[in-house]
Amino acid sequence: MDVNDNIYFLVNPNAKSGRGMLTWKEIRTGLKEAKLKRGRDYDVFFTECAGDASRITKILTDPDLYQGGRSRLLLFVIGGDGTLDEVINGFCLKSAEYVTIGYIPAGSGNDFARSFGALDTDQVLTLVRHPHRAEKVALDFGRMEVITPVKSIRRFVVSTGIGYDAGVCHRIHNSVTKEFFNRLKVGKIGYSVLGAIELLACKPSDGWIETDEGKMLFTNMYFTSVHIHPYEGGGYMFAPGAKADDGMLSVCMVHDLSKWKFFLFLFKMLLKDFSGLDRRYCTWINTRKIKLYTHSPRPVHCDGELMGYQKEFAAVCESGKKAINFVKPVLLEAGERGDK
Repeated sequence: MDVNDNIYFLVNPNAKSGRGMLTWKEIRTGLKEAKLKRGRDYDVFFTECAGDASRITKILTDPDLYQGGRSRLLLFVIGGDGTLDEVINGFCLKSAEYVTIGYIPAGSGNDFARSFGALDTDQVLTLVRHPHRAEKVALDFGRMEVITPVKSIRRFVVSTGIGYDAGVCHRIHNSVTKEFFNRLKVGKIGYSVLGAIELLACKPSDGWIETDEGKMLFTNMYFTSVHIHPYEGGGYMFAPGAKADDGMLSVCMVHDLSKWKFFLFLFKMLLKDFSGLDRRYCTWINTRKIKLYTHSPRPVHCDGELMGYQKEFAAVCESGKKAINFVKPVLLEAGERGDK
């Protein structure tokens, strides 16, 4: 049976203050030099506003397009972690067998690419010509749920969290600081500045957490982050043991410490230095699902997107048949490069 390979690029031109469009132009130049034509060898969609990536992905992964396995889709995504989050939330899992995502990072944080890797232009050109050469790997994703003001369910590809880390996300979304530092090409400084402000303002909370290991109480919790991949916030390795293909969530809870020690903890996570950490105030747990309740509302994020202030939220790892195929970044030999 002949299989029709469809190749699309989904571009967020505004990622990292225009870096998304610059990345696309670099790839488009390579496509033209390789005599690969839009409309014949590939096509491209551009997002214009929040939610576009989800809506486009939903159309492209409509199960009716892949009945009988007569068609396959290779979808290259150019943007940041937020763009990839939208793609995952628009993805129809009934088409997972026939769809593969190739990720080309162009965002501020790029935490997904820090652990998984990124496609370069040469690999993209090769795959446009020879999509069957794509080395695929099935990656887990998370599904989280909050109930205030109404029940809301959302997928995440990197992490979700409650408390300090989500507070930083809230400040970023309500500030011009990120845009300013991105234009200066020092986006991580913007994260750090807002992180320092949130550190001074945040208040710990008491509550309980329930995982595969059972329920436990906690006091003075600054944040709990739930991971598919190790990093969040532009390079903070809160979950060094996180693996995107093990069917588990990696949970990091920070509690019962002074703000000075909390600052030192954040600094160590940025440097990926785990020496001398006191497990009395830093708890790591691997679990397939988690529920968490706090006595007072705390900010919640899902892949950096705001989920309001919540007293409780839940998350579960989706894996196995629900996992989504990604192109594995590999080093290509000279003879395999797209311009040959």
